[in-house]
Amino acid sequence: MERLLIRILGPRNDLADLVQTVFLELCRALPTFRGESTFSTFVGGITVFVAKRAMRPNLWLVRRSAIPTYAAAEGSNPERSTEMTERVRRSQRALDKLSPDKRIAFALWAFEGMDMQSIAEMTGTSLSATRSRVFYAQKELRAHAANDPYLRELLGAENEE
Repeated sequence: MERLLIRILGPRNDLADLVQTVFLELCRALPTFRGESTFSTFVGGITVFVAKRAMRPNLWLVRRSAIPTYAAAEGSNPERSTEMTERVRRSQRALDKLSPDKRIAFALWAFEGMDMQSIAEMTGTSLSATRSRVFYAQKELRAHAANDPYLRELLGAENEE
């Protein structure tokens, strides 16, 4: 659950609270589990629900201070570490520009390696809507990467031109 939340939302100060919220929601929803899907899909759906709710802007979120993304690895090449940190920061910023529905579908597909049918079940959407969200998320990310030298190589944006 924590890994899925990080992949959908990025690094956050309130991640531990969100994991606790998923467990709380899971306890509340457990009596409604009918076994029509796998338990991991059931838990994943609750995690996606909590992530969507956490994406809504609120006063605390707007005023919170930025969290540092990743510290440079000790003992490694400082230039390479700086470049990787910048890539992660810019990737996170590009993902932040996606709509929540596209971002969630893309994160489940690209980062978690889930198939479209499982994503559709987990998010409560149709298979065609899920495919469309992933397709358009890729398209938006490639367009963003085309103008960003740090992301161009990462997303293969130069192949699109």
